[in-house]
Formats: sequence, structure tokens, C-alpha cells
Amino acid sequence: MQLEDITGRAVPHFSCPGGRWSPRVAEFARRAGYRSVATSRIGANGPAADAFQLARIAVMRGLSMSDFAAICSGRGLWQKQLRDSLQSKAHQLLGNTAYDRLRSLLLGRGV
Repeated sequence: MQLEDITGRAVPHFSCPGGRWSPRVAEFARRAGYRSVATSRIGANGPAADAFQLARIAVMRGLSMSDFAAICSGRGLWQKQLRDSLQSKAHQLLGNTAYDRLRSLLLGRGV
């Protein structure tokens, strides 16, 4: 694996590029020997969470310590989940190509 060759360390966890998780991806990751798979679904994971369908919360550069503390305590999680749900529905309706183009335009990245 390229990351393992670069870092000299095992990479036991997989993160779905672009959040494109599916049961098939989870099964491939399991067969490849990964111990977990992170989706782009926003949420907190409890002790009973499926290790091959983990939610996560993005922590971006420039995040203040108070906002980081809020994320860690779960404050405001429902707003992030609502936004994620709306994005997911748009993705389903538009399909990958149209969604990616629209997202790029909205983010000012062009097509």
C-alpha cells in the first residue's frame, strides 16, 4: 500500500473518498484487512457503532478552540446533521457528476 510505504506504518483504517460509502465498499475494506471505515455522514459514534460505517465530524484548519470544544461535546451536532442530510438528498437527486459540478460552482472553484 502506498501510504504504508510512505509512512512506514500500518494503515488500518479506511476513509471513503468523497463520502461515497456503500455496503460494497465496507465489504471490500473488511476483506482487504482494514479495521474500520469512516463515512462522510456527520455524527457521533457510540460503543455499538458499526466499525465499517463510522460517522465523523470534519475538523478544518482555522477552527477556533471554542468551536472545537463544541464539536467534542456534541453541541450543534443536529445542525451539522441537517445540513449533511440536505446535501445527501441533493447528491441523490442530481447524481455524482451534476452534484460535483454544482458544488464546485458554489464553492467558487469553477468546473
